This record gives sequence, C-alpha cells and structure tokens, in this order.
Amino acid sequence: MCRIEYNNVIIISGARRNVGKTYLACKLIEYFSQHIPVIGVKVSPHFHTLSSQYSIIVNNKNFIIVDDCLPSNKDSYLMKKSGALHAYYIQCKSDEFLLEAFNFIALKHNTELIVVESGGLIKYVNPKKFVFICDENIFLENKTVYLRYNPILINSSLLEKNEIIENYFKISKFVN
Repeated sequence: MCRIEYNNVIIISGARRNVGKTYLACKLIEYFSQHIPVIGVKVSPHFHTLSSQYSIIVNNKNFIIVDDCLPSNKDSYLMKKSGALHAYYIQCKSDEFLLEAFNFIALKHNTELIVVESGGLIKYVNPKKFVFICDENIFLENKTVYLRYNPILINSSLLEKNEIIENYFKISKFVN
C-alpha cells in the first residue's frame, strides 16, 4: 500500500502505555506553538461513551472525531492546554478507517503543523517526522514492525531532557 505524504505532520508512537507519548506531544506543541500554529490529535482504537458536552464533529459507524476543548485530564485536552489551536480526539473502530478520519482533520488544517499520537496512522501516512518512544531502546516483539518506517528512537528515560526537541525538531524545518 502507498502511504500518503504529509510534510506538516509529526507522528508519535510508543512501545507501551505510559511510555511518554503524550508528554512528548505536549512538549512539541508547547515548543512549536510559540512560532507557528499547531494542531494536536490523539487517536484511540477504543470507543468510550462521550458526554453531550463534547463538540463531536464526525460521528459515523467507523469513527468519531471530537474537537476537545473541555477541561479534563484527557490526552487531547492536555495537547490543547499545551498550546494547540485545536486538539482532536479520534475514536476509530479499526485501522482501516484511520486514514479517512485523519484526512478529515488534515485537509481542514493543511497549513498548520499537526502533532499526532497514534500507533496505527504510520501505516498510512508518511509524516515529516516519526518518533517511536521505547525503554532503553528495547522493543517489544510485536512492535518491531515500526522500524520499517525509520523512526527517531527516543528512550523514555531521556524525554525530560530539552536536547531532544533541540536536536530532532529544528523550527526552521517546519516553517515555510
């Protein structure tokens, strides 16, 4: 399958839960939003019941897209709080509908930088940068498939060091 190239997208994936994906996404949004408009996107394969307070943009049998501006501890709201113009939350039943859901956002925000936390989107999108967060560069056996996408490998224990952003994400590479 041919992957679609997006020069305004950074995708962040990780070896496990709580490895620092949202932390890095928020740090990148905080850094870039001082210079350029940034959009945050959190993708989840799990469907949760959403209250009527949420601004649901798309709701079909395959995916739901929410513009998340309600104060909470949800990852998408943390992205908004970090400086994203919009922070979207995508619930997608399977990866086969992920590109369709993402394209809805990408076409709407084709001039802004989009920082995405997603495990599956890399199969369909060729981003400007792809980051994979792991522990001591150890991959779980089922995660080695991500190596084919040439990720920037970041050890989770180094996430709090500012050099990661300075070394891998030069602002000049993202500003036209």
